[in-house]
Amino acid sequence: MRLTKFGAVACAVMSVALAQDAREFSDAYQQGRKLSAKEASKIEAKLESKPGNVPDRVRLVAFYTLAPDAPPPEEAIKARRRHLLWMAEHEPESWLWSQRSYGSAVYVKGDRLADPDGFNEIREIWLKHLSRQPDNEKIRANAASFLDLGDRETALRLIRDMKNPRYLGTQYALLLLGVTARDYDTGMPLACDASWRETPLAEKALAELQSSSDPQFIGGAGFWLARDGGMLWSQGKLTWDYSSLAKNLLTSAQSLEPSRLDWFVANPDLPQPGERRPVMSVRIGGSAMESKRLRTVQPEVPDSLRGVRGVVALNVAIGGDGKVIRAVAESGPPELYANSVKAVQQWTYQPTTISGNPIIVITKVEIDYK
Repeated sequence: MRLTKFGAVACAVMSVALAQDAREFSDAYQQGRKLSAKEASKIEAKLESKPGNVPDRVRLVAFYTLAPDAPPPEEAIKARRRHLLWMAEHEPESWLWSQRSYGSAVYVKGDRLADPDGFNEIREIWLKHLSRQPDNEKIRANAASFLDLGDRETALRLIRDMKNPRYLGTQYALLLLGVTARDYDTGMPLACDASWRETPLAEKALAELQSSSDPQFIGGAGFWLARDGGMLWSQGKLTWDYSSLAKNLLTSAQSLEPSRLDWFVANPDLPQPGERRPVMSVRIGGSAMESKRLRTVQPEVPDSLRGVRGVVALNVAIGGDGKVIRAVAESGPPELYANSVKAVQQWTYQPTTISGNPIIVITKVEIDYK
């Protein structure tokens, strides 16, 4: 399909608008986390005359979710519910709903702000939107994001319709682990319910995973089983040994898609009690990571290849300890791939952290054979 000039301009305008929306919400949310109770009360008063001020509602959602000066949970739960109900009714396409770390999640249990009544009220609003606009992709995606841990059957149906196998695999992992709540700030799992694994829905999910040959589907499930399962296990909240299933899924994904680093960075082994593992993986540009490199090993080039010139580009995964987990060459003279990979796998970097937690970095490296 080729865009007309008008269509291309419209898409560009929409992208700019979404970026502005995201920045505005991000700024509002960060401001809301720092509000005092007095400042929050003033914003509440403003909304009585201007109920459509979305940034102010975002500020208050942040305040009641994470601000140090927020009221006790019983009061905060009701206030969050009021604002999220309004957002669901009037702003179902908002960028806010796709950002769990922006306080838009409402959990049924497992969290100090768990609100089953509020979840059910907001769920009914999403179902009405879906019945009125069944082909609205944004509403479908936002509804799936909100419903995923509280109404898994509806969420999984919506995700299947999106034809996003990795997203579906992720949700199957959370289903098998029985995750019921996540930290609003870090995204780490807070609680799980073992009974979910015994449901027909989980049995069907497991059968699909074990029979699939889609690396995105099984790799996504293996990655999140390893990540969230490891966190819950190390905290003593999970007793099911998820590691065998995670390892099998990741091994299959690695064989089907060996160039994809995601399937290699997850650690499917059971952690020790209290062990801290990277909470996430992020992509950082190669130039930004150069200053963090602590050890560089130059490739050994045999005499037979000394005349070969060119730049070998590699995708590189760096562990939470700063050591290279895996390097995959993707372009340049193929005869120099093996030497480049062997050298880069010996490099080390200063560990990267977010809020004091180690993370895995996926980056680019270029080696210039002059």
